[in-house]
Amino acid sequence: MNLLPMKDIIHFEAIATRHINAEWLSENNVTLDILRLDEMHPVISGNKWFKLKYYLQDAEANGFETIGTFGGAYSNHIIATAFACKAQGIRSIGIIRGEQPAILSQTLEDAKLYGMELDFVNRTAYRDTKSIQQKFDNEKIYWINEGGYGKTGAKGAGEILNFCSDAGKYSHIVCAVGTGTMLAGIADAVEVNQQVIGVSVMKENFALSEKVKNILANDDHSGLFKIVHDYHFGGYAK
Repeated sequence: MNLLPMKDIIHFEAIATRHINAEWLSENNVTLDILRLDEMHPVISGNKWFKLKYYLQDAEANGFETIGTFGGAYSNHIIATAFACKAQGIRSIGIIRGEQPAILSQTLEDAKLYGMELDFVNRTAYRDTKSIQQKFDNEKIYWINEGGYGKTGAKGAGEILNFCSDAGKYSHIVCAVGTGTMLAGIADAVEVNQQVIGVSVMKENFALSEKVKNILANDDHSGLFKIVHDYHFGGYAK
């Protein structure tokens, strides 16, 4: 297995910082820029490639030809993994949370189109990832946590700020938080005079702070981030 160069998959030139002009910002003497990671690829967009990058490299280095991962029926991580594996010529398996529906979501339909094998697991059994993995003990599978969570995913996410021109000029860097992987990577990458604010996309997910701290490469940066929980608007990603 030979991984394709990233430039052959991702349109890195599309990643640009856009300045936002608004009266309420100028009235409060605040400047706001947005890093448009959503424009880098139609499928592996946002933070997805960054979180997958080093997992794919590690799988290749250790001779794995199958990637297994976890997610829900509308998981961007599932479809991004399916596409990335197809592009790299790697077999992919998606462990999907919940019983198989009569009609698949568009996300899962697309994941199947990209060659991912879907294995549906009820919500109770889904929590026991080790038991799920044991079902595949006769196969050599490289497992990636849901959402790419882990130090390997955070390492890749830490490179996001490389595409932000003069990232050191910002006093605050704000991002949405699902698993906390991107937040950990960014917290590791910022300067000690910068504050990283994570906005939880899930309701009352107060375990996030510890999850982020557990995958920081630099423990000294644990005080550089905080997570706010008041903007989920009632449910996941609303």
